[in-house]
Order: sequence, then C-alpha cells, then structure tokens
Amino acid sequence: IEAKYQGAWWRVVAGLHGEYDVAYAVDSGQYDDATNEVYTWRILNDDQYVALQWGKLDLTLGRQTVAWGEGDVFSPLDIVNPRDLREPGLADLDDLRLSILATQVAYATPRGRLEFIVTHEGYFGEQPSPLSEYSPLRRILGSDPEIRAFLNSRDVRYTHRQSSFDADVGSAYLRWVTKGEGFDLGFYGAWLRDTQGVLIAPEGIELLSRALQSGVPLSALSGAAPSVIELELDHRRYFLGGVSLGMVFGAFVAKGELVSSHGRPLNTGDARAKVPTIGVGEADVVTTMLGVSYSGFSETIVGFEVLKSFMLHGPPDPLFKLDLPQFAIRASRTFLRTRLRVDLAGTAMGYLAEYGWLARGEVTYEVADALKIGLMLVHFGAGDAENVGLLSGFTEHDQILAKIRWDFQLK
Repeated sequence: IEAKYQGAWWRVVAGLHGEYDVAYAVDSGQYDDATNEVYTWRILNDDQYVALQWGKLDLTLGRQTVAWGEGDVFSPLDIVNPRDLREPGLADLDDLRLSILATQVAYATPRGRLEFIVTHEGYFGEQPSPLSEYSPLRRILGSDPEIRAFLNSRDVRYTHRQSSFDADVGSAYLRWVTKGEGFDLGFYGAWLRDTQGVLIAPEGIELLSRALQSGVPLSALSGAAPSVIELELDHRRYFLGGVSLGMVFGAFVAKGELVSSHGRPLNTGDARAKVPTIGVGEADVVTTMLGVSYSGFSETIVGFEVLKSFMLHGPPDPLFKLDLPQFAIRASRTFLRTRLRVDLAGTAMGYLAEYGWLARGEVTYEVADALKIGLMLVHFGAGDAENVGLLSGFTEHDQILAKIRWDFQLK
C-alpha cells in the first residue's frame, strides 16, 4: 500500500509492504524457528520520504530506492539499496530492491546531474535463513547426514555485527550522469559497507570441526554445543568506483558497466569440505557487465547480458568463486493489443551452467483495467554435484505460481 501527496515544490511518499505465506504457517513444524521468522509473516518498509525541489536542486529525506547502473539482470553498480534474496529467480531486479533510510542531494546542470547520497541505517536486506530451502549454506553445512541431524536439532540463525543505527553504520555514494543523443554515461564512486557480509565462524561450527577431526561422534556434543548457533555477518567497508554506458543503435540498445572494488571483503575456505574452515580476507576485484537488447520484432523485446569478474589481488581460496561468469537471456512479447504478455528468462552460472541455472516463464493477461491474472513457472538446475554455488542443492525447488493482481487508487 502506498500513499502520495505533492505540492508545487514538494512531495510526500509513504509505502508499506506486508506478506503472509500460508505454506509455512500450515506446516511450521517442518521448518526451524529462523526459517519460520523469515518466511511466514513479514512487514517491510517501502519508500517513505519527503522530496523538496528548489530550481535545479533536489533534496530527498527518508526511506528511498535509488537504481544505479544500466543492467536489467546483472548490475554490479546497483549497490545503494539492499535486496530481497529470500527466493531467488522469482522476481526481476526492480522488484528486489528494498528501501533504505538515506539523504539524497542532487543538482542538475546542462552538462549532467550530480547526486550525493548518505545512508543512515545498517539494513542489509533479506536473506534466506541458514537452513532454509533457498540457502546455499544448507548444502555446505548439511551435506553429511550426521552433521545435518546435529544442526536440525538446533536453532541456526544469522546475526549482524553492525546494529541498525550505529553511528558509523552508513555508507556514502556519489554519481554523475549525463544524457545525450542516443547515449547515457555515468561515473560512480562509493565508500560503503558490504551488504552481503562475511561470515564469522561461530563456536558451534568450530566444535563440529574439532569433533570430526578427533573422531568424536556428534551425539557426544549435545551438552557442549549451544542450543542456538548464531552465524554472525560482518558488513565491512570497501571502496568502489565505476562507469556505465548505454547507447542506442536503431532497434538495438547496448549497455555496459565497469566496476573496480578495492578491499572488498570475502570469505575464504573450502566449501566442499565436510565442515568448511571459514576465514575472512580482502580482494581487489574488477567486474564487467555487457548487455544488448533488440526491439526490432513486432511487439517483442529480446535481451542478453553477461557478467564477469577478475580478482586482481586477494586470497587464493575464496569460499565462492569470484570470477564465475554469469549469463542471462530474456524475451518479452505482447499479444491481443498488449493485454496478453509472455515473458521468458534464463540465467546460467559458469560457462556451461556447471554452477547452476534457472529458467522462468510467465504469462499475464489483463482482464480489465488494473486487474491481471497470471501463471508463472520457475525451474532450477543445481549444476554439477562437485561445484558449490548459489544454486547448489536446488533439486526440489521448482515452482508453479498462479497470480491475481488488482491495482487501485483512492483519491
């Protein structure tokens, strides 16, 4: 639900999002406490801000969403807002951004628009709980039946080292963008906290590792191991700079991003070990994104994007591969005077999708103005068994979703 009101030089927006998942409520005993808390019932803040304008100067105060970069699927520059990553593959990038408390000052000139943003809270998005169906840690920590039984008897959850409103928890962002005839160009800089965070190995996991190395059965740890195992995420700072470019060539639109991250925090270790030894390191990384879309077909748009990172300096044993290439393809077509829309999308991780892939197809029909019905199918591929990635273990996650959506306004 969203409320808007505006005057000649000011605007107020207040939004709120609530959700209730009956599937988790019906069979809550099947899931651990952390998973029920993350998925069953949530209220999330949407944009809630006051925007003021004095000539060429804009000031926005409050919870807001700011889209950076040019990518539709992959955008290494889209770093201002945290994301909702609880169910991968079910939504587009525009629907994954979560609002954050920030102050934005923008100044428009004939040569471009300069923006400065400071965030004021430590909100790092929504993640799947550690042992939920969509968590890669479920595969890493629970591949062994004995370890899985041990963890299932405990409450395993994430905590954040940085509190929401610590004095130094915010990040700073600077962007300059200009638009010309057939092109968009942007330069970016940021001193920010890593929204993903690095995992600090808790006492419970260290106990598991020592017990397995010494041959002690895990059942003997029942009294020594804590009933709640907290996986702490440390959101450390790093520097980022980048450039984006979008160009139009007839029916083609080409997009690109080039990003350099200095001192980017990451976890180290062997994700394929029975109990991985998790460490923390830093890396200097260059990430590129290239994409092209074509709209020359009647009522049809197709697009392709590729993302690739290169580690210039860093530890030799990152827990997850940083230089893994990712590919995305999308196609959309409308029928019946745009009332019927068909969307197809696919994403692959690795040159041969050896680290996982997903495909999504959606059909939406507008029955009446603002009233739509739809059907969506999402299929996951787990990739090769010996590889560990974000979709590892996704063998029973396919979904069919039926949707009814009615958007209405009260004036």
